[in-house]
Amino acid sequence: RIVRSPCEIDYSRFEKAVRADDFPVDRKRFLFCGRMVDGKRPLSVVRAFVKLAKELSEWDLIVLGDGALDNEARQLVPEELVKRVRFEGFVSDENRVAGIFAACQVLVHVPAHEPWGLVVNEAVASGQAVIASRAVGSAAELVTDGQNGFVIDHDDAPALEAAMRQVAMADLYARFGRVSREKLRAWRETADPVWGLREALRSGQT
Repeated sequence: RIVRSPCEIDYSRFEKAVRADDFPVDRKRFLFCGRMVDGKRPLSVVRAFVKLAKELSEWDLIVLGDGALDNEARQLVPEELVKRVRFEGFVSDENRVAGIFAACQVLVHVPAHEPWGLVVNEAVASGQAVIASRAVGSAAELVTDGQNGFVIDHDDAPALEAAMRQVAMADLYARFGRVSREKLRAWRETADPVWGLREALRSGQT
């Protein structure tokens, strides 16, 4: 017997968050949020941004998280882009995290394996467009390719670059961000963890 009881976050924290004041309003930002380990593929995101940085001159990359690949990721950034690739490390203050999300327009989350991925919930609650790999469980529920983001293979570097270029150059991120909020509202109407827990308890009594 299987009952749907999804992973959830404190949505209000992200929906009501105010942009962190140390992120200038005149810049647009891609966001990587996760552990800096092979499975999360942070190096792929940094490499893609470095390759696109010249043509996407109004965009920066924020890296939120730490781990074994932190130093290697930093070494991929040439001197002229140091100010445009911002490594925040691990942030324990949840309000600060929500403020950083509010300052970004596009989440880039392309792990090789991700059963769910609450970072996608956080991104759509923040009104972000999402570029996700097909390995991300939450992307199957919260991201529709071409509507509020792009879904690609985790190891397809050209597809990642194309998705980042398209969402930035065509100014799709604003429209995608609005659709993200709509998709989250629709999904939450059918995916209620409290209802799921109650249904599981009732099921166990029969």
